[in-house]
Amino acid sequence: MVQVFVKTLAAGIAVVRDAATVGELRATAAAVSGVSSAELRLVGGTHELSEDALTLVDAGLVDGSTIYTALRVSDDGKVQRLRRECPHELCGAGIFMAAHKDRHYCGKCGLTYALDKEAAA
Repeated sequence: MVQVFVKTLAAGIAVVRDAATVGELRATAAAVSGVSSAELRLVGGTHELSEDALTLVDAGLVDGSTIYTALRVSDDGKVQRLRRECPHELCGAGIFMAAHKDRHYCGKCGLTYALDKEAAA
């Protein structure tokens, strides 16, 4: 079994030991990143890992490889944002709010939106 490191969209690193195929690795990376596996691209080395049936060894990955995640770009060239932008006048475009389980929070200005208790559960 190959141990790989997955660099997530939120700039975190997850260690994956139990994936045998690219499809299993994509599902694990999607669960860690919080996006669907259909929207997630996996890039290892210089190429995209697109065939889910390939084993990690057949895809050219060795023990300790680093896989980078990215979002798929739609046909019109747009990427769907994962985080909410802060609407406060101090922040503006490009400042994203942290998504906690019960709130959205801006680290720059402190603006907080509480989520419904039913939606957070």
